[in-house]
Amino acid sequence: MITFATDRVLMSHCLGWEKKDKKDITIWFKGYLHNSSISNIYEQAFNCLNDNDNDVDIVKLSNWVNELRGHFSFIIRSPSWIFATVDKVNTIPLFYFENNNNFFVGNRPSLIKDKERLNQKIINNQSYLEISMSGYTTGRDTIYPSLFQLTAGECLLFHNNVLSRNFYYTYSPWKVNNRSEDKLIRDFNNVLHSTMTELIRSTKGRKIVIPLSAGNDSRLVASGLKHFGVKDVLCISYGRKNSFESIMAKEIAHKLGYKWKHVLISDKNKRKFFHSKKFQKYKNNYDSYSSIPAVQDIAEICLLKENNIIPDDSIIVNGNSGDFISGGHISSSLMNDLKPEVAWELFMQKHYSLWSKLYTSTNKKNIIKQLLEVAKSRDIPLSGHNHGFFETFEYLGRQSMYVVNQQQAYDFNGYEWRLPLWSDSFINFWEGVPMKYKVEQNLYNKVLQENNWGGVWRGMPINKKNIRPKWIAPLRLISKIFLSPFGKPIWHKFEKNVFQYWMDVTRNSVIVPYHKVLLDSNGQKNTFSWVSKMYLEEKQNINLE
Repeated sequence: MITFATDRVLMSHCLGWEKKDKKDITIWFKGYLHNSSISNIYEQAFNCLNDNDNDVDIVKLSNWVNELRGHFSFIIRSPSWIFATVDKVNTIPLFYFENNNNFFVGNRPSLIKDKERLNQKIINNQSYLEISMSGYTTGRDTIYPSLFQLTAGECLLFHNNVLSRNFYYTYSPWKVNNRSEDKLIRDFNNVLHSTMTELIRSTKGRKIVIPLSAGNDSRLVASGLKHFGVKDVLCISYGRKNSFESIMAKEIAHKLGYKWKHVLISDKNKRKFFHSKKFQKYKNNYDSYSSIPAVQDIAEICLLKENNIIPDDSIIVNGNSGDFISGGHISSSLMNDLKPEVAWELFMQKHYSLWSKLYTSTNKKNIIKQLLEVAKSRDIPLSGHNHGFFETFEYLGRQSMYVVNQQQAYDFNGYEWRLPLWSDSFINFWEGVPMKYKVEQNLYNKVLQENNWGGVWRGMPINKKNIRPKWIAPLRLISKIFLSPFGKPIWHKFEKNVFQYWMDVTRNSVIVPYHKVLLDSNGQKNTFSWVSKMYLEEKQNINLE
């Protein structure tokens, strides 16, 4: 492990960061930019952000970062100040320690924890609760007091022993830009065009690898590349071979004229991977102390790497997170003017219910209190915008604290990546779309179907559910008939305990032994319930029951 330790900056070199020095200024950078470059950033840092104390202004720095397009993080250190920032979605996390004028910042929180000799027995109980219920913490907190994470659209400046933090960007879907449907369609097509053009330009002719499913988002990326003439594309699919996702992905890839590869790992081998030293190294490298590890793609990407199926200079492009940004997570009930307590209940059920045993009135109140603190710090309005502030809370929570961490599977294996559906133009457009066009992804689906890029939209079903493996279907039907007189809650609990483990297409469910799922009495929701439980137990070698 090579680390950079320069005064108050602690950096792990193994995570793919670049470091450049010029005179008294050092910059650490990771990511990609569409309207600038690391060289330009350095020149601006050297020419504009000089060591004159009177000129160092976090508002000025925030405005500069807000103009950058791409996904990135960087730290700039001069002899008298340190500036650090993440992008608008927090795709590449940064962490810092603040206590009694003591300050450290870096890309790996374990370095800071070890430097400060933080007692791992002293924990933030609220953060433990939040990870247990959702898989991630709320706001900047980690499980250790005084150790924090920069959040989406945030930067900091440490100057004269004073730490200043600023939110240069907050996703604000309550700021609706009302337009006719025809104008929205034209504007969205312009966004699609600019986003794909930007993506193609940034990949510079290198092989593009797309994790392809049967949904909208990865299909949009693949068909968009075909529409704009890109030929060197490999589509890959994971999980159960005969699932609808896999069958449909193969059809889409062949229709587009792209090579397709299915990555099949047996339950036995995937279980073995989850107990391997490689998986442990992955978890250690990317442990944020604020989120459970992202397990979605890691076993498959490691297998592809080991078998040289993906060339080292390839760029992986997935559809993260077109479903969220286009309105796929908005409940249609939010179209109504709901009472606050009803709206909160909908939100909590969706995002903070990994364990029903923890879904208590007291725990919900504690989490809502933390969310309200986040709202206050970012000037998020809480009245009259049910969908708006809940979209923002998911953006700042599940999306930017956990979902984007899936890119770490690519980082770990040395691959570059792009996130076109988190582009600035995508975010800016959907932020202003009226709710009625977002519910059930009305506008998104309409435009994609009408465009029919690559001929893979009309007549090719999206996210059709089928029951696999086949032996589950009759047993599930018989059980449902037998339990129906006892009510839906009894049936759903039985299904989760008995069948859900086997029906998981990704087979990530094997991370936990089946007997634990079968005998669970704490109300597990899905695989991530168990990942959160195991993660927290590892932190203190305790059994959370």
